[in-house]
Amino acid sequence: MMIQQKLRIAAIGFILCVTGNMQAAHTQQASASDRLDAALEYFDRHAMFNGVVAIDVGHGEIIRRSIGNADYRFDIANGPNTRFRIASLSKVFTDAVVAALIENGTLTLETRLSEFLPGFPNANQITIEHLIRHQLHLLTINLHRMLFYLC
Repeated sequence: MMIQQKLRIAAIGFILCVTGNMQAAHTQQASASDRLDAALEYFDRHAMFNGVVAIDVGHGEIIRRSIGNADYRFDIANGPNTRFRIASLSKVFTDAVVAALIENGTLTLETRLSEFLPGFPNANQITIEHLIRHQLHLLTINLHRMLFYLC
């Protein structure tokens, strides 16, 4: 089994263990919410997690919780709109999603970025493989144009 698949399964398993069946009937939302609160309280008490959680329980409803501080120096609590500097942490999840899309045939490593972002600078030269291997430095890209496009 690929590493990305193992990580994806582990993340999904963790969420399911904490919250139970989140797609259950609307009447079970309170117990799912209670289980999430209990898990986050435990994580907070043992300094195991600091952040924001949002879980879609179905029926257009989302359970949102925040624990810990966004800024410990000024004692500013996390909230639903707190922005986090995630840097490279998202790479694992992105790789897992890309691996799943490749496995089901939606993408290939040769799929060009221009298929999704046709106006992006040099998108016809950038492949999914370049993105997941972080090889964009091999291409000549005007960073100012790229940042302007993304922002």
